[in-house]
Amino acid sequence: TVGGYQGVKMWSVADWDEDPVYFEMPTATGAIAWDARGKYLAANTIDKTVVLMPWMGKDFDTQPWRMQGFPGKIRAFAWSDVQEQAEPILVTTSGDEVVVWRKHSNPNIGWEGEVLRGHVGNVNLVMFQPHTSLLASAGEDGIVSLWQDAAVWNQSLDTSTSEITCLQWHPQLGKIAAGNAQGGLLVWHKFVKATGFGTRSA
Repeated sequence: TVGGYQGVKMWSVADWDEDPVYFEMPTATGAIAWDARGKYLAANTIDKTVVLMPWMGKDFDTQPWRMQGFPGKIRAFAWSDVQEQAEPILVTTSGDEVVVWRKHSNPNIGWEGEVLRGHVGNVNLVMFQPHTSLLASAGEDGIVSLWQDAAVWNQSLDTSTSEITCLQWHPQLGKIAAGNAQGGLLVWHKFVKATGFGTRSA
């Protein structure tokens, strides 16, 4: 799937030569992200809108959900991948806000957003720990914040106020790594007998 000026195109591995599925957008697309099950494609546009497109099997829904009202550029997406969840959770970042989107059981209500505040400056990165609802967010303030169930603040991991430029969970173990603008790499380990994460720098 590729996003560009005024549209998103998707090709199928079953036949690369087939014409792609095309979804028209009002302006340029900045970022796209599929959820783990392939049910939804999230895309952001330069007019500070998130377009959430359900995949209908052969084409996208022609009436996708549009999330607006963001304070600034939408910088990142993250999808939860917990199999027990009926619907995945979508997380977006804009300015100093992290917004958690959950699909309401009533289809007429759609997706509802909850703002998580705790950062100073732009939040550049969000990422779920694999197969859990533990969310990490990081950005200009040099803080990695952990949010239990993508809702409740759990812990802040300090990287000496240098902007976080990259963030990655270990795919299996309880570890998270972050790189900062000063060239530092820090790895936190989940302690078995204590609460939260401890750090090791590199």
